[in-house]
Amino acid sequence: CSTVVNGRAVVGNIIRGNSQYPDRISVSSALTYDSFPQSEARDVSLNDGEDIVALAGFADKLLIFKEKLMYVVNFTDPDNWFVEGNYKNYGVTHKASVVTSDYGVSWFNRHTGVLHFDGQQIIDLTQGKLDFTDFGWPGLENGQVSAQHITAVGFEANAKELYIRLDANHNDTGTYKSNHGWCYSFKSQDWYLQLSLY
Repeated sequence: CSTVVNGRAVVGNIIRGNSQYPDRISVSSALTYDSFPQSEARDVSLNDGEDIVALAGFADKLLIFKEKLMYVVNFTDPDNWFVEGNYKNYGVTHKASVVTSDYGVSWFNRHTGVLHFDGQQIIDLTQGKLDFTDFGWPGLENGQVSAQHITAVGFEANAKELYIRLDANHNDTGTYKSNHGWCYSFKSQDWYLQLSLY
């Protein structure tokens, strides 16, 4: 996985030679997005039992997503970055569940719903507006979505809306198993059901 933040490319869950480093990120040289010096590779929270799944950059912050954990990294000085905070049960199971927009970074988390980082704070966009029964997944147990579901999150810049495809898995014919999903308007700060997302 990869992103760009504060003039640097960042890659995570990297492979060097024949070795994989699932907890490591590597940072490019300044304004050189295809060169990753080995000296710029560092591990993020070793021994937490999880691999890096997705990365997202917004302003001077880097968000590192694992399956259950999410880290906010201060990237004001890319040569001396540091972890500002870690959040249990804010992770993602698939990189398609994260999107960056003009408003910040938004993601679907199967434990809490749709979360949003605006550069300063994490906001639960579903709290008090939607709960997991609204999502309508079959087999929903204990208020948690199965890890088998790949939930894709997208952003439409003209409408200023998030699109949450409930099940982005493909069936045997290569089409989506589900075409419906939820849309969040940043203008009205409300949700509506869309029966046909393409």
